[in-house]
Amino acid sequence: MKKKSLLGHLILLLGAVIWGGAFIAQRTGIDDLGPLTLNGIRSFAGSALLFFVIFCRARITKQPIKIEKKAFFLSLSCGVALFLASATQQIGIVTVEAGRSGFLTALYILLVPLIRLLFGKRLRPQVFFAVLLGLGGLILLSSGDGSLFGAVTTGDLWLLACAFFFSVQIILVDVTGKDFDPLLLTAIEFLVAGILSVAPALLSEGTPSAAALRGSLVELIYLSVFSSAIGYTLQALGQKLSGQPATAALIMSTESVFATLFGVLLLHERYSAREYLGCAVLFAAILLAQIELPEKKRKKPESEAENRP
Repeated sequence: MKKKSLLGHLILLLGAVIWGGAFIAQRTGIDDLGPLTLNGIRSFAGSALLFFVIFCRARITKQPIKIEKKAFFLSLSCGVALFLASATQQIGIVTVEAGRSGFLTALYILLVPLIRLLFGKRLRPQVFFAVLLGLGGLILLSSGDGSLFGAVTTGDLWLLACAFFFSVQIILVDVTGKDFDPLLLTAIEFLVAGILSVAPALLSEGTPSAAALRGSLVELIYLSVFSSAIGYTLQALGQKLSGQPATAALIMSTESVFATLFGVLLLHERYSAREYLGCAVLFAAILLAQIELPEKKRKKPESEAENRP
């Protein structure tokens, strides 16, 4: 493996650790703020921090900030996908435990290759079986009371929608980040996500009070600085250095593992044996989806072999 790719993978792993902790901040932050309000504030704050860093860097290096038209519009698309993913995740996480939320969100690792299939990418056989295995894991994970289907909640459905929108965001970042500054990409992403959050938040949750903001201050700092500004910049930079979308997505999916770990350690969440089995099966599906099986070497025609010098 090239050193550049290895560095990219390590950066993505660090991002996954940060995002795993974000599930805890998202769960506790909604004690004082509505989910859309929390998402909007973190988006604006993360974007403002990144633009500040970008302008400081431009002053120090004395290089102008360049934004190509194509990259700009792709970044806007990334922002729309990020808003939809973050909003549905934040709504779903209200009623779903942090660890379980992490695993449901990680379904994007199964959806990414399926979406790419629509754009002409070949679907490998193991991906097909991984999807079926992942669905089995989801049923186990969502049946803590012993009922296979009765325990699937509205929160689960919101998180499934979140997984889809994150899949779109990952694909767009892979396309945009190849020739675009990761800091600018992330800053524009979160600016768009923040703008799109304003109207829904005000209409459904109203203006946040000063007391509510103070009550969620720690969570807002973590979500704005670490999860948004740092975490998503690490994603853009890591995917750019990796150059391997499938491997990058696999590494990012470990956020679900860290979410479960942090949920047990910090929130004292407990899971049944069935739910733990569902986590294991789902994670196995995630791994299976990324395995590259060796292709059979095609036998050359005899006429071609005879013509060799």
